[in-house]
Amino acid sequence: MNRQDITRDALIRAVADRHSVRSYDRSRRADIGALTAWIAADRTQFDSAQVTIAPVRAVTSDFGASYGVIHGTSDYLALIVGDGADDATLTAAGYRMERAILAATAMGMATCWVGGTFRAGAFEGAALTPGAKIKAVVALGYAAERRSLIDRVFRAAVHATRRRPFEQLFYERNLSRPYPADGPLARAFALVRLAPSAANRQPWRMIASTESAAVSLFMEPDPGFQMIDAGIAMAHFDLGAPRDGVWAFEEGAASASPRLIARRTL
Repeated sequence: MNRQDITRDALIRAVADRHSVRSYDRSRRADIGALTAWIAADRTQFDSAQVTIAPVRAVTSDFGASYGVIHGTSDYLALIVGDGADDATLTAAGYRMERAILAATAMGMATCWVGGTFRAGAFEGAALTPGAKIKAVVALGYAAERRSLIDRVFRAAVHATRRRPFEQLFYERNLSRPYPADGPLARAFALVRLAPSAANRQPWRMIASTESAAVSLFMEPDPGFQMIDAGIAMAHFDLGAPRDGVWAFEEGAASASPRLIARRTL
């Protein structure tokens, strides 16, 4: 699929098609040019956030030794933010990178989020300005015909295909009233349910309110990647929402579980 053909419907289909791939076909290079052109043209409410998505290449064995399960590709996308980036910036970073991942899927490529288990020095190609750092990277390429043993073991360890029941994630009015499976937001919630998250924790909870015409995003605690995961969930919701809307960040108590992160108009 050409980048011009990547419509909203194509991204929605990619949500169902995408899964983390750690075994890549060494004979094929990722189509970095087409993907970076799509990323540059993509427009969201988070365009002004201080976030950079840049192609990089793994050039040492340090990365493989630290993560241990990515094989067959040296192509990655780096998610670059400022050191000490605030919650809003990290959420925007997750949102924008997840859309790039879905675009790569629509183009026929395979991907895998990698956060916190790599050395930035293992990559070249990212022009880091003073105070900037690589928050996460995404492996990029074409899936190998067979998964490696360690790939299969890793997927089993994190229960990669397991998802919490719909009624434990999405609610109406409060956290004691599950959202109806046939409600007008059910499609958007179903896309959120398929979203990736750190260690497949699925930390999001969403509450729809018809009175205020808004949906609220809550997150279970995760000090490392809570806000990245929040951005991913928000990106998936926007793809399936019946109408466009705007996310506004909220100052939910940091100690609350789940913690209120943002609200979106419906």
